[in-house]
Amino acid sequence: MNSLSTLGLVTTLCVPLGAQIQPDAANALTPSVGIEQNAHGLRGLGPNYEVQFGVAGLQFYPTLGTATETPHKLSLQLASIGREDGGYAAATPGERRVDGTEVRYVRSDYDEVYDLRVEGMEQSFVFRSLPSGSGDLVVRIEVETSLDPKVDGAGMRFELPGHGAATLGGVTGIAADGATSAGSMRYDDGVLELVLPEHFVDNAALPLVLDPLIGSNVPVSSSGFDYNQADIAYDVSSNTYLVVFEREVGTLRQIRGRRLSSTGQPLGSVFAINTSDTSKYAPSVANINARNAFVVSWDEGGNIRATGVTTAGIVLNTTGITVAGGSNLRYGNDLGGDSTNGENVICVWSDYTQRQIQARKIRISSTSFVALPGPVHVIESDDQWGLNTPSISKSGGDIGRYFVAWTELDGKNEIYGRAIDSEMTPIGSTLRFTNDNYFQQNPSVDGNGTHWVVAWEQSELTTTSPKDIVARSVEVSTINNAARLASSAVTVHGDSNTDENSPDVAWLGNSALVAFSLQVSLFDRDVLAVSIDPYNCQSCEGTSPIEIGADSAAFPSIGTPFSGGGAGDEAVAVWQSHPASGGDRLIYSRRFVAVDGLIQDLGGRCGAGGTAMVGCARPGQPGFAHRLAGARTNSLALLVLGYERIDLPCGPCTLIPNPFSGFGFSTTTDFDGDASVAMPLPFSSSLEGLVFYDQWLVLSPAAQCAPLGTDLSNALRVQIQ
Repeated sequence: MNSLSTLGLVTTLCVPLGAQIQPDAANALTPSVGIEQNAHGLRGLGPNYEVQFGVAGLQFYPTLGTATETPHKLSLQLASIGREDGGYAAATPGERRVDGTEVRYVRSDYDEVYDLRVEGMEQSFVFRSLPSGSGDLVVRIEVETSLDPKVDGAGMRFELPGHGAATLGGVTGIAADGATSAGSMRYDDGVLELVLPEHFVDNAALPLVLDPLIGSNVPVSSSGFDYNQADIAYDVSSNTYLVVFEREVGTLRQIRGRRLSSTGQPLGSVFAINTSDTSKYAPSVANINARNAFVVSWDEGGNIRATGVTTAGIVLNTTGITVAGGSNLRYGNDLGGDSTNGENVICVWSDYTQRQIQARKIRISSTSFVALPGPVHVIESDDQWGLNTPSISKSGGDIGRYFVAWTELDGKNEIYGRAIDSEMTPIGSTLRFTNDNYFQQNPSVDGNGTHWVVAWEQSELTTTSPKDIVARSVEVSTINNAARLASSAVTVHGDSNTDENSPDVAWLGNSALVAFSLQVSLFDRDVLAVSIDPYNCQSCEGTSPIEIGADSAAFPSIGTPFSGGGAGDEAVAVWQSHPASGGDRLIYSRRFVAVDGLIQDLGGRCGAGGTAMVGCARPGQPGFAHRLAGARTNSLALLVLGYERIDLPCGPCTLIPNPFSGFGFSTTTDFDGDASVAMPLPFSSSLEGLVFYDQWLVLSPAAQCAPLGTDLSNALRVQIQ
């Protein structure tokens, strides 16, 4: 098929997170998808959905957050496609073909394609020619469902009150050269229209993609109370999450929690974390991997208090312990967990009275005793300005290094940060992330122990609002043991004159996820997430709707297996949502699966060869680069890039890419032993599935690979997704 004469149109039907039958977390299976033939035709299965393919349409059965007596479905059937000023051609039945997890209906002028994925089902239309006429491009789909459809300006929801909802995100057009345009959505009397504007369609490089997102949200908290300020953490041993949040009872604020499965399904019931009769605010949670337990902290009466919770949901101290107390005003606690073999988390907070960011260890011993093993440490102090809203990375990674970011209240507000080790000893000096006339606040940070992403709110003008979400990467040099800014500040999401706020960052390994709240109107806020390259903060997968609609959604938090000692490309987001029609403010969850490249470390390193890294290996990445960190400083470095392996031993090293059938690129490491080779990935579907190997050779006078006169980095196997 000639790509210059085709047009692609894609929608994604994503699954709900809840399950009618909740699996035992200890026996959780790896999520998978598949297609089978049955008496009714073709049946597709995903971890949390089922779809039945008919001759000319399909029925999509989502599993919702709580068991229901009868299954609820979305019946979708393509009705017609056309241009608004050129008429519409009715859809005719196509020849149905199956290829792996893909079902394709082949027609004379276009194909209708469904691709089953772990996170949901992608629907695409591939046109061999554009519909005749002029005007907007419109795809009409007939919808039949027992769920309640609710339209929002950017998308819509198919809702089962009290049990969750399937959400349809805003329409986006993506041209072959990477150009994008916002589309629109219309729904009337059972007919859904996906629309791309005429000016974009007429000028777009083909093939063209139209991409709304249909997903599902699951209630974590139960009705009857208002709930606020959720936080989430993951434990790899039990393969479960713990979500903590505030519950309002009159004027009293209590801390409650609930366990979730690895896919975001509620496990058990909401339970009390602290039972005292004083109000508690802003709960935080982090995991101690070696103890199979969580630490939960909160603000209480100007003090910071905490307790422990096992992965079974047993609270270790129902009254809690005082982490920092006295007459000073302290607030804004946050926790960094331990994903390795330790038994401590690090709690940070703002001491408003002393104008300090402070920190302290909280320990869960082998006998499940919650204790404070050391004194309070001062991370930063300022004699003139207040310091608040501290954030610490969700874990210290394999190395046990954390990054702490905060806001300095200097009149217009600036973002600062500092790397620390597991003993809270500073690594290098304090870093200033901003230095301009804009208003910045509320940073969030996460990373892997050597690299981090910090995101924050930044005003569009010199006034406090509206605000955009801005991010910047930071790293610690393994050579000089000092932190430094590794990228410029990048606006990851910034709709003009629209307020974005409350960012939360999560490290996924090959990408970072930044979730935030967007102010649609006075009483309507959405929660969105942007996937970015963790090393330069450029867009990776673009923007994904987490919660859209007329309800007011706010204060997202993201949990990942990586933060609890696991791996993979999945995350679970939680947030609070207040119905537009009134009623209780509830906590919801939703699963996220990143498509950011499959990267495997193959070893082979020796001497001062450093560490090879790549991020976000997918088409349409102009900032994609092969990176090297911590190698011999100021030295010649050669990147070997190959499509096959040679696995050639050289002393204690192993050269893995085959240089005789590959490529070489030379550069020089800097004073930190870092280097990079830029290799932009064009927006082309032909790159999907491409596998290559990369490894660095670094010139050294004491080379451990003597025949080559070099030390070697680790090698990577990279597959573009």
